[in-house]
Amino acid sequence: MQREEVIFILTEWLEKCDKLYKVRWRYPQRVKDQLRYDKGYPPISLENLKKENFELYKLLQN
Repeated sequence: MQREEVIFILTEWLEKCDKLYKVRWRYPQRVKDQLRYDKGYPPISLENLKKENFELYKLLQN
């Protein structure tokens, strides 16, 4: 996935989150900054997320 596409998807998602609960940081810039420091780790699997952070897992299922 291209960097620009990742930035777009994450920014769009954060805009939706911001409507529910105010995001208190400048997310477009924060997304770009975090991508710059990405170490190439794969994302957590849903099964591991379910074990490690069940509350977040439930939120993502909705």
